[in-house]
Amino acid sequence: GSSPFIHGDLLILIQDGLERQYVAALDKKTGNTVWERDRPEMEAPSGDLKKAFCTPIAIRDKKGREQLICMASQWMVAYEPQSGEEIWRLYHGKGFSVVPRPVFDPETDTVFFSTGFGKPELWAVRVDGDGDVTDTHVVWTNRQGIPAKSSPLLHDGRIYVVADSGVASCIDASDGSQIWKKRLGGDFSASPILVGGNLYFGSHEGVVTVIQPGDEGNVVAENQVEGKIMASPAVVNDSLVLRTDKAIYMLQY
Repeated sequence: GSSPFIHGDLLILIQDGLERQYVAALDKKTGNTVWERDRPEMEAPSGDLKKAFCTPIAIRDKKGREQLICMASQWMVAYEPQSGEEIWRLYHGKGFSVVPRPVFDPETDTVFFSTGFGKPELWAVRVDGDGDVTDTHVVWTNRQGIPAKSSPLLHDGRIYVVADSGVASCIDASDGSQIWKKRLGGDFSASPILVGGNLYFGSHEGVVTVIQPGDEGNVVAENQVEGKIMASPAVVNDSLVLRTDKAIYMLQY
């Protein structure tokens, strides 16, 4: 379920499947395997609880180190892109089938990620560590209204999330405290997006709620489209592309 990710001349594939969990890097020109790394050992009664579907991100920390941040069930792991050597790892608990993609704040050298199915939590972790940083680099955790499916959105020191059950929240990125929450209604799988100065949240019921970013969470508009929204929207130049199970919409903002 994870998307392929290009980093320089490498094609990075997260392969957290039922029988084996590993990360592979291929030469994007030839398809040859450059490196493979198995995931840390997991405590789970079945392979279903070892699977994950997360897409990696690439960052550069304040030490100048390039890192591939590759979320897994139970573990968050950072790899050196060219060699695949593990830089650091962190145990986040029993979360599994992880879907949300992490986000990174270069100003604070902090990565933010959801822990997946089970009881989703949002974690903030410093990326300047080495080895097992479980007991040393966690900045904060938040357990209130965290999604298992949609990814967090980081903007101007705030993190915006929408729970699967339709409650949107704004969280202070510095300490994990809640700034506001609003019940939007419906169910959510698509990630929120910031475009044209506003936040867009699309529900399974086809309702797109537009909210101003900031400490108030003012609702600008609600729009109904035909069909079910599960895919995250995309931005092309000055247009928002929205896909439902009935149609594809291109909206200018």
